[in-house]
Amino acid sequence: MRYKAWLLLILLALIWGSSFMLMGIGLKVFTPIQVASLRILFAGLALVGVALPAFSRIPRAKWGLIFASGMLGVFIPAFLFAYALTHMNMAVAGILNAMTPLFTLLIAVLFFEQKASTYKWIGMAVGFAGSVILTLASNRDGKFEWSIYPILVLVATICYALNGNLSKTFLQGIAPIYLTALSQFWITLLAIIVLWNSGIVEQWHLPASAKPMTLTWVGITGEARWVALGSMVFLGISSTAIAMVIFNKLMQMTSIIFASTVTYLIPLVAIGWEVAGGGTITVIQCFCMALIVGGVYITNSSKN
Repeated sequence: MRYKAWLLLILLALIWGSSFMLMGIGLKVFTPIQVASLRILFAGLALVGVALPAFSRIPRAKWGLIFASGMLGVFIPAFLFAYALTHMNMAVAGILNAMTPLFTLLIAVLFFEQKASTYKWIGMAVGFAGSVILTLASNRDGKFEWSIYPILVLVATICYALNGNLSKTFLQGIAPIYLTALSQFWITLLAIIVLWNSGIVEQWHLPASAKPMTLTWVGITGEARWVALGSMVFLGISSTAIAMVIFNKLMQMTSIIFASTVTYLIPLVAIGWEVAGGGTITVIQCFCMALIVGGVYITNSSKN
């Protein structure tokens, strides 16, 4: 089972690490609101066949918690990341996303009675130091300045951490596929309302949307709107629907801390896509990644 858990962890990292690249493609045509809504919509469509039987398989008393799980685990972070990526590169977003296990542990200690050793507190301190520095050096040239956009990413990681603790504590025993499908069903209804009022039809017919777009690193060329829409379909199905099923399964197979260590690998995937797309990452940003990932390692070390 341990080998299966590691395989699922690596697959999850590849999927979620690529999500920053896919959102970046979508943002070339669509607004952040539209990118987030389309992502949620296509994920919901992919799971609608599972959501319907989930209503009869999950106790009604759990529906409120499952809705909260969908909001914290998908809906709110989707919008936060979409807005953040309009002013920061995918590598930095991927690095800050690595704060999820540290926030997961902090919330578990503060609100769910989990004990933390001295090493875990040291690990959290190291990781938080890295996130503070990276927040100030998150722009594309790595210069220190205040920006709200990395804060949006950190708020998203707090949402992930809250959802992880919520699911592990109150939603154990529910099949991951049904848990994911039902939570996705509720938030898809909200996403449809948001998307309908976002001006998506007018956006689709803008002249700029029909211009060619070429993704040189994967060899794809087409009308910008179709390339962007295709990236949203893939993003919704893989990074939201499939990934959430894998993540929920991983939490039930192992522990919430192990599952959230997927963020060890996500920055590497995000950096790979950033470099492939012609972007750069600065020395200070690499240093911050080392602090954050090092902090996560310390908190999860077997010596703790």
